[in-house]
Amino acid sequence: MTGDALIETVQSVFSDHRLVKLEFWLADRTLVSKFDVTAQDARKIASISNIALVKNSKMAVALVSPSGVEFGISRIITSLANLPNPHLVCRSVEEANEWIVRNRGGVPMPESKD
Repeated sequence: MTGDALIETVQSVFSDHRLVKLEFWLADRTLVSKFDVTAQDARKIASISNIALVKNSKMAVALVSPSGVEFGISRIITSLANLPNPHLVCRSVEEANEWIVRNRGGVPMPESKD
């Protein structure tokens, strides 16, 4: 995943009119085989996130970042964004799901409709 691709994904999610109604956003990067995001990309994503998440400051944000590089960049992004939202950077989807359930007051995750 390139920085441009990640920026495009973040902009797409944050520009969606349904953002204000979301309870959580789980960004799962477990299938990403290459993570090529620069410090400049991280600053831009943090800026976009900081502005957009004001619209829904209660939405829980979980970033699943299994590799060391992804984990470190994700932590930098959340730190730079100074997020008002509850947020977690973790290495597994299971950990993210458990954390989201705790943030939803124990309410289970909705079933996928794929």
